[in-house]
Formats: sequence, structure tokens, C-alpha cells
Amino acid sequence: MVTSFDDSIDSYDNAKSRRRGGLVKRVAIYLRQSPARQFAALLAVLLLLWLLSVSVSSHRSRSSSSSSSSSSSSSSSSSSSSASPDLQTREGGHGGSEESGIGGRGVAVGGEDAEGGAGERGGGAAGAGGPGGAGKVQRHSGGVDRASSREKGAEEETWSDSMARELRERRRQQEEMRKRGSRDKETEGERRRKLEEDSARAKQEELEIERRKHELDEELERQREELANQPRDEVPDLKLRDGSRGSGATGARLTDPLGLVRDEAGMEGQAGGAGGAGGRSREKARGGGRMVNSSLNLLGSRAIAKEEFRRQWAKGRVRNGQARELAGEGARMWMGRARRQRERGELGRRGGAAGGRGDWLGEGWTGGGNGGVEAMGNRSVAGSVSPGLSAPSKPSLEAEAVWKERQKQVVTAFRHAWKGYRTYAFGSDELMPLSRGGEDGLGRLGATIVDGLDTAMIMGLKDVVDEAGQWVANVLPQKINKAGQVNLFETTIRVLGGLLSAYHLKKDPSWRGGGGGMQGGVGGPAAEKYLEVAVDLADRLMLAFTQSPTPVPLSDVYLAQRYAQRAMGGGLSSTAECTTLQLEFWELSRLTGERKYGTAAMHVMEHVRGLQRPDGLVPIYMDADSGQFSGENIRLGSRGDSYYEYLIKAFLQQRDHPEALHVVTASVTTSNAAVAAIDEQLNHTDAAGAGGAAAAAGAAADGAGSESGGGEGGGGGAGESGGKRGAHVDYLVAMFDEAVGGINKWLVARSQPKGLTYIAERPSGIHGELHPKMDHLVCFLPGSLALRATEGLTEAEAAARGVLTQQGRALLELARNVSEACIQMYEVTATGLAPEIAYFNMDENSQEYMGTRQDAEYGRDVQIHQADRHNLLRPETVEALLYMHRVTGNPRYREAGWRMFQAFEKHTRIATGGYTSLDDVSRVPPPKRNKMETFFLGETLKYFYLLFGGDDVLPLDKYVFNTEAHPLPIPRLTKGSGSNGQESQ
Repeated sequence: MVTSFDDSIDSYDNAKSRRRGGLVKRVAIYLRQSPARQFAALLAVLLLLWLLSVSVSSHRSRSSSSSSSSSSSSSSSSSSSSASPDLQTREGGHGGSEESGIGGRGVAVGGEDAEGGAGERGGGAAGAGGPGGAGKVQRHSGGVDRASSREKGAEEETWSDSMARELRERRRQQEEMRKRGSRDKETEGERRRKLEEDSARAKQEELEIERRKHELDEELERQREELANQPRDEVPDLKLRDGSRGSGATGARLTDPLGLVRDEAGMEGQAGGAGGAGGRSREKARGGGRMVNSSLNLLGSRAIAKEEFRRQWAKGRVRNGQARELAGEGARMWMGRARRQRERGELGRRGGAAGGRGDWLGEGWTGGGNGGVEAMGNRSVAGSVSPGLSAPSKPSLEAEAVWKERQKQVVTAFRHAWKGYRTYAFGSDELMPLSRGGEDGLGRLGATIVDGLDTAMIMGLKDVVDEAGQWVANVLPQKINKAGQVNLFETTIRVLGGLLSAYHLKKDPSWRGGGGGMQGGVGGPAAEKYLEVAVDLADRLMLAFTQSPTPVPLSDVYLAQRYAQRAMGGGLSSTAECTTLQLEFWELSRLTGERKYGTAAMHVMEHVRGLQRPDGLVPIYMDADSGQFSGENIRLGSRGDSYYEYLIKAFLQQRDHPEALHVVTASVTTSNAAVAAIDEQLNHTDAAGAGGAAAAAGAAADGAGSESGGGEGGGGGAGESGGKRGAHVDYLVAMFDEAVGGINKWLVARSQPKGLTYIAERPSGIHGELHPKMDHLVCFLPGSLALRATEGLTEAEAAARGVLTQQGRALLELARNVSEACIQMYEVTATGLAPEIAYFNMDENSQEYMGTRQDAEYGRDVQIHQADRHNLLRPETVEALLYMHRVTGNPRYREAGWRMFQAFEKHTRIATGGYTSLDDVSRVPPPKRNKMETFFLGETLKYFYLLFGGDDVLPLDKYVFNTEAHPLPIPRLTKGSGSNGQESQ
């Protein structure tokens, strides 16, 4: 329903009238109560009337002032503003007494509405009259009421707008903060996504770089092969140099003035023939300098070598006349060298003029020119030393500079490995380079420190030797005293062997030869401290022998608790572990005079001598309870390998020493009580009384009711050995020779289609099925074969002294062939690193590549199963390369070693320190494991360093390396000394 404005006003007035009526009634009742109240009410009425009149007058004044100001001009408005209305407004502002001040407040409200101003004193103290005055004004003027309402509304609107604006501002700020937080989250997410993208991109780029490097290497290899196959007149102007370090097929060796083109497999021996032809044959002039299997090399940088080679080539090509001249020079050089060798009796049967012929005969080499000589002998393998031309030539100064530089890189690698171990695992057994921590799996004896100590000595790293040596002197004895279970074999070869080697290197600096190393044995504690710790450790390890019921030692020893026990999981000991203790314990007896160590260790070999060994081959397990072999599994890999190695090494170590340490009965059933009796007698017997000790040994054996056992040459004590050099240990070399015969008969096999020679396995005995599998560990064998063939001498020296026999040449041939298989285990993989185990293809029709590069020469011969593709930084192949290089002088072994070292650097080096084993050598980049074995410092890097260095450092005829590469001296006796002679080293 819609109500008019007038109706609303009437309704409002009626309501006010009712309120006034009720008020009058209440006032009347109030006045009747007392005269005083009546008088007060009268005064109040009068005061109210007065206030009403003042209010009405003020309102009229403002109304008239407003009318006059709206109708007059600006000048009259200015004058009227100072007339009566303005005065009334001011009076209105002063209205009311100071005490009440209330009416003034009421007028002030009206004045503000009428735009007259309330005056400075208009707002007095609060009182009841103010609101009445204001109400009067409102009652008399609806316009004033509406104006006041509009003013209040405006004020309220202003306040609400302000509040609304403030709320809106707050909401805006909150929204802005929310958006900013959202943007921050988006920014963080974007940043994270960007980092992930960058990381993925970096990995992709790394893969691309690796791929590109691989392509470049392949391209370099292809170009190298093209260069090798080019005729002589398309080859840069090269200088012809004596190449006697190559094969019997080698006529001369080519190299440019900077030594950039290195001979790897020897040259084809036609240089002499080309010279002898007198230049009449263009083809012979070309053939006079043809390169075979050469490679580019300048301080290890193929790219630099390639660029330098091209620059040399750009200087001009070789003319045919130059080729003839150089070929003739090569022939003359060879002829002169051959004459000198013949005079020393190093050549074959026949020498004389060969006219102009210059052919390589399968049985020797014929040089041309003015005359030549022919070296008769067995057909030689390309890259090997023929029996007639066996003296290696000394490398040039340029070549030696290259190898010195490479040797320095090995030292840098050792420092990097030591840095990782020292930073993250010092005092632990092994470094975990990826997680940057240590691992104790070898008895908590700081195995890496002891294993790598002599390597640091050999390299001349005084700071490392000081730090490691002081730890050994001060901390290791405490570790030994608190250690729990340790493995007899691992502790002996790594820790005991490392301590004995450190003692010798510190005590006697003659091992350095002319090749440097540490001057005067500087660094670390006194040598005797190493020996003192070694004796403490060995006394505890001896429990494995003394607490065993048979000569076969128990496998585990508790050092602190001082007791030994059988191996976990069946109680069997591995054959290699039982028979790879002799070098270390025998040497400790020699140094201390306490024969118990060597007696116990060598008694194991005597015991094995009397066991059944089909064709010299032994199963890989032994039972300490029965003293017998267990099972029929025969292999030269894990658990069998170092048995064969220590046969020849123990023979070389002990053959020149007095026989007192070997007074052990040949009986295979001698009890440990008899051994103790022998030992007691020996400890009170000097060298001159060795025969008496032998008699005591025989009596002890008779008391045990034993008989003389089988084996090579019966047995007997040292007193029966007679005067032959090394007769007391001849049984060791006889066992080795018998084993090599068994290896040739039952284990040597050849792959298809290229014919790599490898050593297979027979898990079911010699008459069981042959498995075409070879562990990387088997690559120790070439070194042992070379030692047997030449006794550590070079091939030439061994031939000149009559040491190298026909049998020895056959051993060297097998060593070369097995070395080639070991090298190819590296060459066929994508990383250039060998797997732990390789299988060999036996099917000539097979086209399968398994884990190998399809462009590899032997990619189909070698097969790598998925479970066998890991690499543990093992040293055996580098060990073989060292022996083969020193014995044959063939530079191929050094070059192969350099490629292996580069592969280790490329794929196993960890930037923060250390090197890591790999999970898969067939992938690039290879997935990594998280362990740096102690033997990487103790063996692998040591063998690399010695391979790239001079042969006079730790010569092989004066030092024997234990299976952990710790060198021990071979004691020598002065001439004619006999058993009472003076010992020398």
C-alpha cells in the first residue's frame, strides 16, 4: 500500500500530541507533591520557554539571511553577511551560559545546518538543554530537519563509504597477496621444472658428447688403418730407425721425427730387401717402409697427434728415391746389428751374404744390401721377439719422454683415489665414492691404507707415505687388538704382505734402480715399526694353522679373541686361499728367525703335493677336517688361481736360501704335533745344523706312523737335498710344470671365428664337459708363465744364460696367446674395460654379438652375459702386460695398457675423489657401483706405473710380487756360500 507524504506527517503529529498529553499529566502529578517542586517546575518552564524563543529567533535570522543571500548580488551578499543574521548566528553560537553551555550546542547544530558556523565557544559542556534546543529547531522547521537528516546521512554515507573503501582495499590487498603467493608458487614450480629440464638437457648433452667421442675415436681408428695400408710413397717423409724391438719379421721400424707414429705390432721386414734391390723395383721401394698396425700417439692425445701428423704430411710426400735410400739405410743398420749379435752368439746358425734378397722367411729374417745374415729359429708371431732376434732395443729419448708423461698421469690418478679415501673413508677398509663414505668388509684394519702404502712409496709420494705410515704405526696395532673375524687369505695378502713390502722399501732403497722413486727411503716411521706390527698380526693369524686338525688351515680368525674357525656355509676352504700364504709367512720367518711361520705355510704345499692331482690340476675347494680336496670343479679363476701362481713364485723366492726352513717331512699325514716338534727343534738349530733338524723331522714322522708319500721326487728333508741349487724346493717347480701340462691338455681352447686362445673350465673334473668361460682373474697366468720361462730375465738374457729352453719358448708362446685374449676382453666392449667374466664363442657359424661392439675385430669371439658385465677395477691384465713387456720388450703391451688406463680414467673416475667399480661395461656411459676396491691402489695403479716406467725399478729377477702386488726381495747367497753362506739381496 502506498502512503502519501502528508498522511505520514499527520500520523506523526497525532503521535506527538498523544505523547504531549501524557507528559502534561505526569507533570501535574509531580507538581502536586510539594511546593518546592512546583517552584522548580516553574523555573524549568520559564527556562524552556526562553530557550524556545531563542531557538525560533535564531532560525528566523538564518532563514532571512539565506533568502537575502540567494537573491542579492555578490557585493550585497558580502555586506549582508556582516548584518543581523550573521550576528544572530554568532549569538546563537554564544547562546547559553558557560555553566550550562547546552543551548549553545543546540544552536550550534542549527547553525551548522544553516551554514552559519557554531562559533568557537558554541560547543559547551553537555547538558539537557542542547537536545531540547535542537528539537525545537527541528519542530519549527521541517526544512532544517530534512537538512540535518541529509547532513547526518552524508556523514553516515561518508563513514560507510570509508569503511567500504577500507574493506575493499583490504580485500584487494588480500587478493593481491593471494595472487602473489600463487605467482610465487607458479614461479617456484616453473623454476623447478626449468632445473629438471636443464638437468635432462645436460644429461642428454653428456650422452651426445660421449656418442660423438665414440664416433671420433672410430673415425681416428679408420683413418689410422687407412694410413697403415697406404703405399710407402704416399706416406709422410719418415725417418727409418732400428726396429729390433719388433718381431723376427721386422726389417725396420718407421717413426716420424717427433715419434708420433708408434709401432705396435712390428714392421713387415722388407726394408733390407728394398735396399738390396738397388732401387730397380718400384714396388720394393714402396714396400721398404710399409707400416703395419701403426697408431698415432703424442703424449696420449690422439687429436693432437692427428693434427701434427697432417702438418708433417703437408711438408711434402716421400719420393721413390728417398724410400729406396731409407730402405737401404735400414738394411745396413740391421746388417750391422745382426753381425754384432752373431759375434755374441745370440743369432742362429747361419750368416753370410744374401745378395739382394730381402724376404721374410717363416723361420727367420734375411736382410739385404751389401750382405745380410739369417736368424734361424721358430716361426715368430707378428709383434713378438724371434728366438734369433731377442735383444730388445732401448726406446728413443722421445718415446721415453712420452712414457714418463704417462707415468705422471698414473701418479695423478693415485692422488685422486687417495684424496677420495682420505676425505670420506680414512681408517675404513674401503671407499664408497658415490655415497662418500667408508665400508668395513675386510676386518676393520684400514686395508686401503696398508694395501696402497708401498704404491705411494714406489711413486715417491712422501706426504701420503708420512700420513699412511704414521697411521700404521699408531692406529693399526689398536685395530688389530680389537678386531673380530678376519679372513686368513685376504688379511695375509693385503695387510701382512703390505707391511712386509713397506719394511723392505723403507729399509733398502736399492729397489729404485735408476728410475727414481723415493730418495733414501724417506717418509713414514722407521722400517722396524712395520715389521713389529707384521709380527703381531702374524702371531694371531697363526691360529688358523695351529687350531686346524690337518695341515690345511682354517679360513677365518678372530684376532682379538685369538681363535680360528672354519668358513661359514659348509666349512670348506678354497684351494687358492690355503696355498697363497707361503710368500708372506716364509719371508717373515726369514726376517725374524722364527721358523714357525714359514714351516706352517710350506707344510700346506707339502701336503698338497701328496694329494691326488690329475695332470697337476686341483679342485677349487679343500676340507680342513679331512685335509682332502672337495668336489671336482677345476678352473684357474676364482678359488683356484693363485695356487698355480705361488708354485713358481715360492720356488723363485726360496731356491737360493739355506734349506733349514724346509725341514718338513714329506709325509702327507704328519700331524701338527710333529710339525710343532720340528719347529721346536728348528728354533734351536742354526743353519749348520740343518741335517740334524732333518733327522728330527724324520723321527717325528716315524713316531706318527707315517710313510713317505707320493709326489714328485719322493720327499725327504733338506738334509737329503745334496748340492743342487734349489733342490729343496724343486718339487714346487715340478708341480707347476705338471700343472701347465694339464692346462694345455684339458683347459686350453680357441674361440671362433678368429681363434683367440683362452683358458676354459671343467666344473665336473678333467673328464667332464668343457665350459668356454674365463674369469678376468685368469689373466694372472701369462705373468707366471713368463716367470717360469725366463726366471724374470729378459728373453735375450735368458737365452744367453741358457735359462730359456725349448719348453720355455713354448710357455712364452702360450703366455702371448693368453695375453691377447685378455687384451681383447677390453677391446671388444663399448667402454674399453673388461667384464668380470667372459665366455668364448665355439660355433664358427654364429653371427651373434653378445655384449660386444659389432665393429670390434673379436666381437663375435668374445661373449659377455648380462650377469657378468661388471668391472671391479681388477689388476690381472695389467699385471700380465707388465711381465710380457719386460720379458719380450714388445711395445704392444705398453700401448694396450695405456688404452686401458685411459678407459679407467674416462669411465670410473669420480669427480669428488676416488674411482668406482662399474655395473655394465657394455654401455656408455656405464652404470656405476659404489665401491673402490683396495687393490685398485695396491695393484692396478702400481702395475700401470711400473709398466710405463723403466725396467730397472723392482726388476723381476730380484723381486717377486705377491698376489696383491706387494714386492718382496729374492734373497741371494754369495758365490760358494752354501748353507753357511752370507745372504744378500
